[in-house]
Amino acid sequence: MKSIWVAIVLGIYLPFLLGCEKTSEQNRAADEAHLTMLRTEMEAYVKDKTCSDTEDWAFVAVGNKACGGPQYYMAYPSTIDIPAFLDAVATYTDATDAFNKKYTIVSDCMFVSPPKAVHCDDGKPLLIYANDSFSGL
Repeated sequence: MKSIWVAIVLGIYLPFLLGCEKTSEQNRAADEAHLTMLRTEMEAYVKDKTCSDTEDWAFVAVGNKACGGPQYYMAYPSTIDIPAFLDAVATYTDATDAFNKKYTIVSDCMFVSPPKAVHCDDGKPLLIYANDSFSGL
């Protein structure tokens, strides 16, 4: 008799328990897709922009690591809609922070140093860090 009750209880509740796991995975996949969409929108502002004068470029911290600090830095030209671009960066950064907290993401906690300059190389912006060397910089 006891085994019948166990079978009934499992038959009723097991699909709900398994469904929760699948829903959680679906939610995470949806949240990851949302981050990808936000990143694509943010990167669209600078995609295909030609770098010919370093004075026309700046950089911004992007994303949040789980331990804190930016995920990376991105160069952007002064010829774009800077307030809209920086809003997109802030939206993406806030979303990464929320994602990290929601899913208790663990990161390498490595400090990402800010670049010291932007250098134009064959029409593409390159971020220059303290250990990089280019003549004239």
